[in-house]
Amino acid sequence: MSIAPHYSMDHFFGFDEIMLEEGVAPMGQILYNSGVIFISLNQEVEDVLKMWETLCQKYSNQFKSDQVFLSLAMEKLSFNPYVLSTSFNHRAMGELLSDKVRIWHSRKPIPGNLNVFERPWPPRRYENGAIV
Repeated sequence: MSIAPHYSMDHFFGFDEIMLEEGVAPMGQILYNSGVIFISLNQEVEDVLKMWETLCQKYSNQFKSDQVFLSLAMEKLSFNPYVLSTSFNHRAMGELLSDKVRIWHSRKPIPGNLNVFERPWPPRRYENGAIV
């Protein structure tokens, strides 16, 4: 799975209140993207998936994003996922590029020069329809 860029769980639209209600101290924990998940199904993963579903149902009237509840379930169960770089979840929201973009996760058009660069540093970024 990949990190959701620009988001820590506790700063995601007031999610810190739900974290506190669930007994998790807001300390800038990572918010993971739930759009694409590759898993090896075992008991640990099943526990995370079950807790994810339970949390989504419990807070369905308060919070509409399932993504934060997957992250919260992993935090509560001390589940340590294999994390891909943000190049697998580029949102074109101003994040820096020091690598190739492997998954363009944006509604904005993919610029023709997306993965054209001589050096990874200094980093590039998406701006006004192009990579600069």
